[in-house]
Amino acid sequence: MKQEKLKTPGLLALILALAWFPFSSAAAADAQGLLRYDFRLEHISCARCILNVRQALRKTAGVQKCEIALRKPYGAVLIVEGAKVNEAVIKKVVDSADPGTHPQAVDFLSEPVKTVPAVLLPKHNGLKKN
Repeated sequence: MKQEKLKTPGLLALILALAWFPFSSAAAADAQGLLRYDFRLEHISCARCILNVRQALRKTAGVQKCEIALRKPYGAVLIVEGAKVNEAVIKKVVDSADPGTHPQAVDFLSEPVKTVPAVLLPKHNGLKKN
């Protein structure tokens, strides 16, 4: 069998070029002015309520990512486009997400972020820091 030599210099150059290339998601994140909102949910009676709220928030225009803890204190975290979503919009969506219980979003924290993280953990999580 005849073995062929791989042309690794060309492949290596391509990999290095891609590593330095600013990907569109990071560039888009800076242009959009992404914000992270952490808050707690109150008046939650069951897991179905949490799922309804999460589904409503994920369908909201401008929400990039949403996660809600399934245990008390029911912390939630959103990555949003700052121009489209603010605290008032979040409160309105949460309040109307489950008409039977009317959950409420409280204790808001917000901070700018540059990219959408792969994993989101709410800051309101009930875990004690040592």
